[in-house]
Amino acid sequence: MQLTALLRAHPAPGWLRVQSRAATVAGQWFDEDVTVVDAAGRLVCQARQLALAPLAG
Repeated sequence: MQLTALLRAHPAPGWLRVQSRAATVAGQWFDEDVTVVDAAGRLVCQARQLALAPLAG
């Protein structure tokens, strides 16, 4: 499992918008990309992870 996060800027005061998407799911493994945008519309963080899906049950 792996997580990489790149902090691009200090966020402006106010709300943050987070977009998360998984493009590939193979068995129990999935990759996920996340972007975070501040109230001024600036990209403040990008992240990618390769992880295991939780066990059912």
